[in-house]
Amino acid sequence: MTDNLALTVFGVSEPDIPKQIATFSTWEDFLNAGIILSQYRSKSSWWLGLLALGVERKWGEDSLGKFAKEIGVNAASLRVYRWTVKQYLDTDPSFIPPERLAFGV
Repeated sequence: MTDNLALTVFGVSEPDIPKQIATFSTWEDFLNAGIILSQYRSKSSWWLGLLALGVERKWGEDSLGKFAKEIGVNAASLRVYRWTVKQYLDTDPSFIPPERLAFGV
């Protein structure tokens, strides 16, 4: 399931990325890819916050430390991501973050 999630979220499997980059020939190719990857990096905090919120709701707040360790993310950062997502969704359950959303971590 996680492989399908990665393909859905990023649109390409990780082993294909170097092949795709090898085809770049213009500044714009590199720039466009850099912008897209930068947006993924920015949004990953939101997605991690959504995951953490789901973990907390299903297994309790005590499970966040274990989850953070197992995915290789700082537990304090993950708690900030979760808290931020919760604040936005409590206010507007249909909220979709902008391209860049500051988390202050």
